[in-house]
Amino acid sequence: MIDQRNKTSQPVSGGSSTCHKRESAKKMISSTTSTAESQSSSLTTKEKPHFSQFAGQPLSVRQCFVETVGLENFIRTIIKELHLKMNEHVLFDMNSQGTLTRWDDVFRVEKTYTTCLGISRRTYTCHGYTHEPKKQLAYFILGEHNERSMKILPAFDFHVMIFCYYDSNGIVTKVDVQYDQMGFYMNCFGLAAMHSWCMRCLVTPFAMRWMDAYNKTGMVHPLTFLVQVLVTLAIFSYVVFQVVM
Repeated sequence: MIDQRNKTSQPVSGGSSTCHKRESAKKMISSTTSTAESQSSSLTTKEKPHFSQFAGQPLSVRQCFVETVGLENFIRTIIKELHLKMNEHVLFDMNSQGTLTRWDDVFRVEKTYTTCLGISRRTYTCHGYTHEPKKQLAYFILGEHNERSMKILPAFDFHVMIFCYYDSNGIVTKVDVQYDQMGFYMNCFGLAAMHSWCMRCLVTPFAMRWMDAYNKTGMVHPLTFLVQVLVTLAIFSYVVFQVVM
């Protein structure tokens, strides 16, 4: 009987040792988790890395938020965000049609032509950029909100693609600006707003009614559509000819 009791008591002691092992394992996991959390928190509090630290990466997409009034304020802010430096001279290219060589000229030209076009206040916004260290290039999409100096001219938003090149010392050497020049001037003179209103209020409702009637005929086909276009052009030309003559 004594031997049987001893045999039955042995698993109990083994179970207690297993419990101790589980508790020690939990302590190790909790300590490891706390260490990882402390390391991650220390990483988030570090300063932003310099552009040279991305030299081994082919591409880096980074987030930032810059919103300033005026081109000079925006350029100085975004270059600081990119951890680059400005020199007195730069090759500033606008749609490969106009080239300036000094930052002062860039800022003076922007101030003059915005005044002439009735733009009283321009707000620049950037939410992120793409960095290619091997090419020493950073490019981003810039949003512009233009407020007008005359009430008859509507405010408008515009987007510009900017390519920023720099040398081995981190000094900006070239800025290439790409934008829809025709669309910009149409917005400046209010033609884009007029076109948008006509399409929204006149053309779209008429096109929807024509589509419903066209579908009811059961003859939706490229040839029948071409015939409709030709007939419409003929009628329009006849009406214009009668009015002019």
